[in-house]
Formats: sequence, C-alpha cells, structure tokens
Amino acid sequence: MKKHTINGILSSPFGTRKDPLNPATWRIHNGIDIAATVGTPIHSPINGEVVATYYHNKGGTTLIIKDLKGKIRLGFCHLQRHTVTPGMTIKKGDLIALSGNSGGATTGAHLHFSLKTGGTWSDGEYVGGKWADPTPYLTY
Repeated sequence: MKKHTINGILSSPFGTRKDPLNPATWRIHNGIDIAATVGTPIHSPINGEVVATYYHNKGGTTLIIKDLKGKIRLGFCHLQRHTVTPGMTIKKGDLIALSGNSGGATTGAHLHFSLKTGGTWSDGEYVGGKWADPTPYLTY
C-alpha cells in the first residue's frame, strides 16, 4: 500500500495558472501546492540526501533534497520547520519537515512541492535542467 508524502488537498497544480497574489497575471507555477494544516508531517518520497535548508522571502522555510544518483532535485517550501539538516542521508518515508505558512508568497497554510530534472549538481547547486510536475512523488 502506497503512503503519502503529505496528507492534504491539491490546491494548485503544476503549470500555467493565475497568480493567486495577483489574479490579473498568469504565471508558470513551478510545482504543486498541497493545502494542509500547519504542522502536518512531510515524509521523503525518495532515498536521498539533504542538500540545503534555508529561509527565502517568498518560499519561506525551504528544504532541498536530491536522489542518491543525483538525477533529481525536490524542493519543499513554506515549511513550519524541517527535521533534517544538510548532508544527512534520508530514506523513503523518513519525516523531513512539518508543513507551514512561512514566506511572503502564500495565501494560507500549504506545502509548495517542486521537482527539477535533467540538470547536474555542482557545488551544492542544481545547474540547468527543467521544472517538472512532482505529482508522481506524492506517494511512495
């Protein structure tokens, strides 16, 4: 039986959408939003490594992980807090964070979940590649 990365409701899909903070503008949404109560557990959908944790003025408390082969980058934004630190190896199903409502680009408590593929890792940064729909990683 598959488990969920987070229990919540898909509130905004990947791709072009009306900007929720400026509805007159259409923008590319580089991930998906999952509405969830602040403090909802978030589990890793992959075996991987924690690359970075930081605060961003729009994305709030953010966590970046990569798969062990270095092929993909997963981002988790608007967190209440993360439960892992950079350099940690994580396993599929490990608790990695709690959902929140941090950062300036938010209309309510949710997880912004993103996926980037086709790039390469260099000095802790994912270079090149393209944004892709992370929906397949909502279950593991």
